[in-house]
Amino acid sequence: MNMKKKLKITAYSKEYYEGRKKRGSKHPINIYIRDLVLYHTSNHGRGRLLEIGCAKGEFLKVIRNDFREVIGIDVSEYAIDVSKQALGKEVTFQWNIETGIDAPFFKNIFDVVVSVATFEHFHRPDKVLKYTKSLLTNNGYFFLLVPNPNSLKLKMARLFDRKNKYYFFDDPTHYSFFSRSTWEKVLEKSGFRILHSLGRPFIFPKTKFLLNLYNHGYYNTGILYETGPEMVFICEKLKPQK
Repeated sequence: MNMKKKLKITAYSKEYYEGRKKRGSKHPINIYIRDLVLYHTSNHGRGRLLEIGCAKGEFLKVIRNDFREVIGIDVSEYAIDVSKQALGKEVTFQWNIETGIDAPFFKNIFDVVVSVATFEHFHRPDKVLKYTKSLLTNNGYFFLLVPNPNSLKLKMARLFDRKNKYYFFDDPTHYSFFSRSTWEKVLEKSGFRILHSLGRPFIFPKTKFLLNLYNHGYYNTGILYETGPEMVFICEKLKPQK
């Protein structure tokens, strides 16, 4: 691996992950996204899955048995060290995908690419989307979760949370804090067909009963889908024009 491509950023150090707001830790969101991926790929190849921004490996941990091979990349040296302890040395790698995709683990293409709360950290998400497209099989699936700047929850937090107790969206490493319509345009311009543009309700149930009740349907297009703080896009790589 080209050592120049390794990136150490203090913003993504141990303090970033284990401080005031735990990031990349065990969270119901990993279960929801796993169920969403499995539901929409039931008739699709489940050979190789790539997670862009795998953090400490929690999502890969809950989905690794459903795919022949899973690979995770993250810019954080600390997060990758933690993920390797949980998943094994040959599963996750430290890599800054904004610098390119010439690493050995990108040699073979993927059936599915997943990215949870990562693309808002990129300076050029459009550039990374083009890399993502090139890593997918024809008609491969891309699952993207990003924060929703127009959500009711965010607006209420800004209005009532004067002491910033909940620390929702003021992460200084969020460089691409886009609206739904902007993400849709960027995805389509990058060569993806958006199959579903989803959101989640204001309330985020954490009990096991409600997890099972909502299953893959938690992210939806219902009346409340713009109230919660996240947007989910399920996309398909367009076949090249003949």
